[in-house]
Amino acid sequence: MAADDSLLHAVDRRRGERYQRALLHLGDLLRPLVTADAIAAVAAEVCGDCLRSARAGYGEVDALGANVEIGEDWRRDLAMPAIAGRYRF
Repeated sequence: MAADDSLLHAVDRRRGERYQRALLHLGDLLRPLVTADAIAAVAAEVCGDCLRSARAGYGEVDALGANVEIGEDWRRDLAMPAIAGRYRF
């Protein structure tokens, strides 16, 4: 195996381990929750943090597929404006 292949394999393994830890943590945090809003908020935070994104959230598309309603979004930097609201596609 070439050195480049070994490095890529190690990076992929570490990423997989990070994702696995995030899934276990997510399961622990979701277990006591009962409302859809609470579940979406916790899932957005854990996913956003694990993926190292600037923001994460959840949206529901209406029956016509014309609009999306985004609930409270998670933001790494709270100075970033929220995107919660109703948007037309």
